[in-house]
Amino acid sequence: MDSAGYLAHLRRDLGAFEACLAADLAAPVGHCGDWTLSDLAGHLGQGNLWAAAAVTQKRGDYQAPAAPRDPAALARWFGDTSGVLLAALDTDPSASAWTLAPPPTVGFWQRRRCLETLVHRWDAQHALGSIGRLDPALAGDGVAEVIDTMAPRQIRLGRTSAPPHAVRRTRSA
Repeated sequence: MDSAGYLAHLRRDLGAFEACLAADLAAPVGHCGDWTLSDLAGHLGQGNLWAAAAVTQKRGDYQAPAAPRDPAALARWFGDTSGVLLAALDTDPSASAWTLAPPPTVGFWQRRRCLETLVHRWDAQHALGSIGRLDPALAGDGVAEVIDTMAPRQIRLGRTSAPPHAVRRTRSA
């Protein structure tokens, strides 16, 4: 997927996630441990600000402020974090950025935040009993990201061991 495609999906999923914040923020998010929708909004919004700092300040040590607990303030705050992220990512994908894995470019963050938001948009909708569709190409890209980016990072950090067998993609007829 190209930069414009990632940004279009990201805008759409950020908006869909924000729409969920008009519902019960105490709703449990079943696929995120003991988190509520409010907790998930804080996680995603703080991640938006962290990724924006990685692009604009080229640093990975940014500590985003805690999300507000008031429901109306949380929704406004989340919308603001989305705007900050989209402004930071709306640039040349080959521009340099701090990243947690190669390549050290804005394009890394366009992909990473798009996929993170896709998953958590689904989590939020699922928590509210209104599951939205996952774009098949984007979902496939998410699986690829686990294999090409996230699993190698977890192995490098010592959080898991390398798989005993190689993973390879096969094409179906």
